[in-house]
Amino acid sequence: MLNLEMAVNDAIFRIRRDYERTKGKIFLSFSGGKDSTVLAELIKMADLPTKIPFVFANTRIEFDATLRFVKNYDYENIVIVQPRKPFGQILKEYGKPVLSKIKSNNLSTYQKHMDNPLDYHRARVLITGEREAKGVKSGERSRFALPDKYFHFLHPDLEYKIANMCCTYMKKYPFDDYAKENDMNGTFTGVRVAEGGARATTYKSCVQIKKKNGKDFIMSMPLFDWPDELVDEFVKKYNVKLSDAYTVYGCERTGCVGCPYGRNIEKELEMTYKYEPNRYKAAIKWLGDVYIDQGVRLEFDPEYMKRFEARWKINEKRREEMLKKFENVRLKNKIKPKQMSIFDYEE
Repeated sequence: MLNLEMAVNDAIFRIRRDYERTKGKIFLSFSGGKDSTVLAELIKMADLPTKIPFVFANTRIEFDATLRFVKNYDYENIVIVQPRKPFGQILKEYGKPVLSKIKSNNLSTYQKHMDNPLDYHRARVLITGEREAKGVKSGERSRFALPDKYFHFLHPDLEYKIANMCCTYMKKYPFDDYAKENDMNGTFTGVRVAEGGARATTYKSCVQIKKKNGKDFIMSMPLFDWPDELVDEFVKKYNVKLSDAYTVYGCERTGCVGCPYGRNIEKELEMTYKYEPNRYKAAIKWLGDVYIDQGVRLEFDPEYMKRFEARWKINEKRREEMLKKFENVRLKNKIKPKQMSIFDYEE
């Protein structure tokens, strides 16, 4: 556990260092969430020579509380950028997000090659459940395997396409466009390894350098090694004002409303139903079928639960069909994935 004073000093050092490395052509990817807000406060504490832009991507499917917080945040250089494509268009053109970014990507590959899915690595690992590292099968279960309870997503009669393109068009591309149009050399982001998920295996240090627009582009993560407890301690000690989504609604994390990738999606949707009912209705309209297929029970919504019960009769039949179809190629040895560090690799 890092000492708070030491961690703050270290984060400010990283901020000043990467400001200098980018010659001041750097911006904060400002989401209005807790980590992003803590980083914003640290940037203000760093007292940089210029007021760098705090850039917010308005996906239009954020909490109203988040948008209010960003617009009223105490800083004089807030920039709001818009998505390249609206959410509804992305779902129609590419597909809906399901389970996680990685599983959505793998399921998308499966749907595109449904006639011969075992010829494609992403689909093969999803179905067989066997871990492959650089093309070599290990005999161990992959963390990317599709659990038995979700095999209905493989059924050819599934009514919608699956993809993980919403973040790309509504967040990644708008930030890329802003960086290019304003000749930026880097961005600050509140990414922390302690958040887990894909991030924990993607980033190995507090700085990543990539090529963008023909030049080096720095992604600086000053909070890279901060655990949750340290973030909360900073918020308390420095009396950091957070969005109502945290202080009133009770959210643990914020982002796009009703994202199926969320760890506590049931709780989040219930809070949305209570505090922002219009956002809840929109989430059910766009992604209600995904929630149901993921087994998300919303007991507070009787109409939804009627759909849920009817749908799961279909899902159970489809799941059994898919388990039977692929029973001969699935990993027989149910060895669990080994404990992996952030430096381990799995294709």
